[in-house]
Amino acid sequence: MALGRRKGKQSVRRSGPAEASEGGVAVTGVVIGDVFAGARRQVPPSDYVHQIRRIAAPDLLDREAELAELGAFCSAKDGPAYGWWRAPAWTGKSALMAAFALAPPRGVQVVAFFVTARFAGQSDRSAFCEVVMRQLCTLLDQEVPELTDATRDAALLHALEAAGATCMERGERLVLLVDGLDEDRGTAAEEGGFSIAALLPAEPPPGVRVIVAGRPDPPVPRDVPDRHPLRHNHGIVRSLSPSPHAGEIRRLAENELRHIVHDKGLALHLVGLISAAGGGLSGDDLAELAYCLPADAEEHLRTVTGRSFAGRDPQWASDGAPTVYILAHDELQVAAEKMIGPRELEGFRQRLHAWSDGYQAAGWPPRTPEYLMRGYPRMLRATGDLTKATSLALDQRRRARAVEVSGSNMTALEEIAATIEAHLAQGSSPDLDALLRLAYVREELRNRAFRMPRELAVCWALLDEPDRARALIISGNGHIPQAEALTYVLLATALGKAGRVETALAFASDAVDTARTLGDPANRAETLAEAAHALGEIGCPASAVVDAEKAAAVAEKAIAVTEEAAATARALAPPGLRDQVLADVAEAMGRIGERTRAIELSDAIADPEDWAEALIRVACALGEAGRYADATEIIRAAPLFQAEALTVVARSLTEVGRHSEAVALAEEALTRASAYDDDQEDPDEVVAEVVGVLAAVGQHTQAAELAATLDDSAHSDQAHTHLAEALARAGHRDRAVAVARALTDGSARQEALVAVVGALAAAGQHTQAAELAAILDDSVHADQAHSRLAEALARAGHRDRAVAVAGRITSLEFRAKAEAQMGCAFAEAGRSQQAAEFAVACAATAQRTAPRLLPGMDDGATIAVALARAGRYAEALEAVGEVAESWQAENVLAAVADALADAGQLDQAALVARRISTDKTRVRTLTHVAGCSWRTGHPARADELAEEAADIARKLARETGDPVALADVAGLLAAMGRQRQADRMAHTAVWTARRVDDLVRGPSALADAVRALAVTGRPAQARKLALGIADLNGRSSALYHLAEQLAREGNHQQAITLAESITLPEYRRFALTEIAGQLARAGHHEQAVALARGERDVRAMADVGSVVGDRMLVAEAIQAGSWEGSVEAVGRLSADDFDAFAGWLAQRR
Repeated sequence: MALGRRKGKQSVRRSGPAEASEGGVAVTGVVIGDVFAGARRQVPPSDYVHQIRRIAAPDLLDREAELAELGAFCSAKDGPAYGWWRAPAWTGKSALMAAFALAPPRGVQVVAFFVTARFAGQSDRSAFCEVVMRQLCTLLDQEVPELTDATRDAALLHALEAAGATCMERGERLVLLVDGLDEDRGTAAEEGGFSIAALLPAEPPPGVRVIVAGRPDPPVPRDVPDRHPLRHNHGIVRSLSPSPHAGEIRRLAENELRHIVHDKGLALHLVGLISAAGGGLSGDDLAELAYCLPADAEEHLRTVTGRSFAGRDPQWASDGAPTVYILAHDELQVAAEKMIGPRELEGFRQRLHAWSDGYQAAGWPPRTPEYLMRGYPRMLRATGDLTKATSLALDQRRRARAVEVSGSNMTALEEIAATIEAHLAQGSSPDLDALLRLAYVREELRNRAFRMPRELAVCWALLDEPDRARALIISGNGHIPQAEALTYVLLATALGKAGRVETALAFASDAVDTARTLGDPANRAETLAEAAHALGEIGCPASAVVDAEKAAAVAEKAIAVTEEAAATARALAPPGLRDQVLADVAEAMGRIGERTRAIELSDAIADPEDWAEALIRVACALGEAGRYADATEIIRAAPLFQAEALTVVARSLTEVGRHSEAVALAEEALTRASAYDDDQEDPDEVVAEVVGVLAAVGQHTQAAELAATLDDSAHSDQAHTHLAEALARAGHRDRAVAVARALTDGSARQEALVAVVGALAAAGQHTQAAELAAILDDSVHADQAHSRLAEALARAGHRDRAVAVAGRITSLEFRAKAEAQMGCAFAEAGRSQQAAEFAVACAATAQRTAPRLLPGMDDGATIAVALARAGRYAEALEAVGEVAESWQAENVLAAVADALADAGQLDQAALVARRISTDKTRVRTLTHVAGCSWRTGHPARADELAEEAADIARKLARETGDPVALADVAGLLAAMGRQRQADRMAHTAVWTARRVDDLVRGPSALADAVRALAVTGRPAQARKLALGIADLNGRSSALYHLAEQLAREGNHQQAITLAESITLPEYRRFALTEIAGQLARAGHHEQAVALARGERDVRAMADVGSVVGDRMLVAEAIQAGSWEGSVEAVGRLSADDFDAFAGWLAQRR
């Protein structure tokens, strides 16, 4: 049961912004080659090592001096952080770099990338990020996170920094080696190109050195900043002398290539296809494309023309996976393309296109070649065929096949990111329709991650796959640090209970580390308290920590983390918020058994009723921790909530078999409840919980008699549900069912029957549980019942029956969760194979769920609003009827009314505004229409609408204490020159806000009062009121409103200065976004574009781009954020692109 709070003091999770410290997400590095680190952990090689071995020469001859020089550079304590090796083609530089990467000297860890046009998609920034990130993540035993094109570069640099720090801790040096910078295809499009060189850090992190290699000819890419070492290259360039052995290999290979082209036989087809494909075709692929036997193709590839070809492992390597082939040197790729000629080469590409079309028509069957999933779209992007590349990226069945083969959405997300980047690299007029479609699908894939049950992460952790669990946590929580930290707490607790102590401690530490990154101090304190509780449970005597010394250390850490949370809570400014968080931390202190400190924290709470409630929460927490005597002593001394708290402790006693003590406490609770004042506490709640205690200890008759005394239907249902569940656990199936079915409320009856099913299943009566679950007539409750039964069957080891029961669950979300729970059950039993099967099944089921993040989201509403703001009123109004959610339909109506008013259609605008039923939205829209009426010379209509809006605003303030509508009306009256009326309205807004006695609503109301003063021309008073708001969210919101108004009045620089002083990043960004839009509308286009790009805010970039007619800026907004944030801008900028996207979206819906 939960102890209630007084009205107006609800405990809520603040949704304000959270900040992550630099390097807070520790994803790091991979080692290529042997590791010589004494007793240190041996780091496994990444899969990229196979590709490096293909590049390396069989025997590197006469390069001992160069290898020694490379080693000395990497190990030097000082000197430049960059080394740049330059040499012409066929010098042997790639062979040298590959040899060094495969066998670095002692104490050096190498992360490498070889830029090469021979491998499809291995010659641009996207491939560099993917390959290097995979290596970095292998280095620190972490799963590769699902990154977006907007976060990829920053995440890679964070990972590099974390890897450098880790290597330093081990006494090692991390080296980033990049060979072939001259072959970077990202530099091909000078307008909008994105080079690998520009991503390399100008100042490598501590512990990191960078080696680059390439030809001396191409200039440094233009996007490399001026301060970069590659731009000045003072003292870092080393010229490599040619190797005579490499020259001989070149002569033989070029002769062989000329012979192949001259003969025009099968070998020419193989060379032509590999050249056109960009590499990556297997022998079977080439046989299918060249219309020959696979044996013939393999013979040519390995013997007849073996010097011209090189093999490598496929990207998705598995046992028995075929080797894929490339030309043996980049210069051979160039020479082959030149010898074959553009017309013949295009013919080979057409053959590849037809081959792909065939597999697409077949629905991308399981036998689909890997090249078509990875290499082919890269070739399309490299050759500029973005129409086909976009079509592939949007193909739903192809994405499903990629997920099935690779095990995640990462490949699809990477392909979408690369395709978006390719569109932007084309120039100043990108295809906005295609970009919106790609962004829409990207968001679908991201949002599916939110549907993954948290239990799936627990399952993978139980299967000793912590990296996979972490990746699910990060992607499944939308990179929201507080959500990630709380999920780590869940994993730590579950793993601790399962006896996986080391892994549990690791996740608990992750929770602590992530909590420390939170910008909001209240969130930080509460999250630290939750992490401390997880540590306390792991270190408690009942856990699996058998080492007394280690248990003491864990408990000590739990106390230290809770003290950190307490210190943070004490520093909070608003007394009410401080008291609320102190109560949370005091409860956490009680849960780890620290009675004295818990009481001290409770005693620091000023409000008497909040103090009493905190004391009771501490007592209940101590009871849950097994400190029953301490708990009851505190409860009996507390001034409030004694009876309810006693029932909590009594239930804890029943769970450990101390039945007589539980009954005694339950009887004491009844006695205290009989003396309750109904205005303070609820005696019926106590009676219902006592019924549960009596039923749990087997006193079923007494429990039934007590339940019968309850007149309140809700509490009666609660008590009888407790009784039915206990009867079922005791094996009295018929009595349990009879009690549940006797409930008069239909929903309560179904919930009671679900509880009976769960109890029967837990007691091993699976057949009876299944029979009862089958007769539940409500699908939601039937799914819940089958979920509980499936988990119980899994825990009993009945795999096939569990699968059959899970198959009866109609809701995909319920089924996915059940599959994850079954996976956990088998993992805890040590049956890893079955557990992994259920984990994979869970992921597949979750992939099939609706992709939208929130059930209220409606794509149609977004399109309708965009239509209205593009001036297409009739279409927008027609779309209102198709919008499912009423609040979104009202937003559409408001957008239509605003657009009509802006266009001078005032009568229609007023009619539409009056269709809005929500008071706040209606007032805001009426004031906008009234303002347009006033500005266009219709004062009578303006007065009428202003009075109508004012009446609604006053009513709203009286009934709810919300001054937001008063601020809207105050601004309108000031704009109409009615200053006295405006001042009165603003004064009413301030007075209303100051009367709000609520920790959350109060600061928000004051922020609206600040807006009322600002819009009525009282900036000094507004600023004073804003700075007086103690709550950080409220103060930041108020300053945002003030900066917004300054910008609207044309005081742009003053607005920017104020915006930059806002503490919370979210509100600072809101303010600068608004200022950017106002600058654009005032004709300051260059400043607006610079501000929007600098903030990287999607809506600012889209808004400014649409105002100034900059398609590229709108395209960048689509790349950086969601499609919703940019679709309105596209609607204003390009009707053709908007209509095409809306039509595509309508077909999908």
